[in-house]
Amino acid sequence: MRRAAELKDADRQQLVDAIDQSLAWFETRESRKTYPVGDFKHRHAHASLFAFRELLSIKNSRTFVKRVLHEFDLYMSIGAKTSGYVQFTGYFAPQFAGSRTKDDTYRFPLYKRPVNLKTPFATRSEIDADPAKFKLAGTEIVYLKDQFDAFVIHVNGSAKIDLPDGRSINVGHDGTNERPYTSLGKLLIANKAIPRDKISMQAIRAYFQENPGEFNGYLHQNDRYVFFRELNEKWPLGSLGIKLTPLRSIATDKTMFPPGAIALALTSLPTIKKKEDDPASRSFVQYVLDQDSGGAIKSPGRVDIFIGVGKEAGEVAGQTISKGRLIYPLLKTDRISHWLKQMKSKAGAS
Repeated sequence: MRRAAELKDADRQQLVDAIDQSLAWFETRESRKTYPVGDFKHRHAHASLFAFRELLSIKNSRTFVKRVLHEFDLYMSIGAKTSGYVQFTGYFAPQFAGSRTKDDTYRFPLYKRPVNLKTPFATRSEIDADPAKFKLAGTEIVYLKDQFDAFVIHVNGSAKIDLPDGRSINVGHDGTNERPYTSLGKLLIANKAIPRDKISMQAIRAYFQENPGEFNGYLHQNDRYVFFRELNEKWPLGSLGIKLTPLRSIATDKTMFPPGAIALALTSLPTIKKKEDDPASRSFVQYVLDQDSGGAIKSPGRVDIFIGVGKEAGEVAGQTISKGRLIYPLLKTDRISHWLKQMKSKAGAS
């Protein structure tokens, strides 16, 4: 934990800001509905995050680590097949051109959540074949130039859309048809279209640019369909309603990991090579906040890191696939009451 504790001042403030987003969420009724998770109750996770934030005021790294180990037990994800290792991937908020009105250029819609949404709803292929049948006609938020752009937004759950008049809108996840998610990447690997060691979002896009006639055949094997809503300045937004922080917010399976909690991620991220001798990846050992979920992020062996917004973040996210560990510091049971009192006292003082 020592390396992650050695925070620069700017990094420390970014982490504190991300923690404050989660602490505000812990005060809501919705947060209480998500607990307990396993053996962990809401009060335990809430007090743990508060205590961790308070300890961040300690500037000396060695003292900080000593206090964390004194106050917290460290819970490591059992990982895939109880190996202790999780697979880290990346996601981002894309930024694409779009239009409020359909024309020959902008043809591929993002739909609002239907008022008649039931579980399960129609499949992706059924919706694409006849959206009016499912009362989606007229609920279009925006139209995209490229069908693959729309697919990327479905995968990532949110986007910034630049309109022809110079304005932009933000869209975010607002439910799904609750159908199974099938990864296009896995289908392409299984069909030997792209080698396993070459798979990335960029490689998938390139493949369909070269083979456009195959796209719908692959796409419609994924029954999952995502609906959207417009968002205000609180964007990009995670599934908990928390504004996501680049490289600080993660998505996990919320039936297994404590929502809103802090964790330590130990893995690596790809780098965008500026020069030939630049390294292909860099170590990523950083405290992160568990603030989101994802349709493909299931089991204790999967974690998705929010990389950021725009093209460069997309390049990193699209290439992120690495093994690592995920560790949650949660208060020792005999320290919970102390920190709950501290939390109550500080709330009263404010």
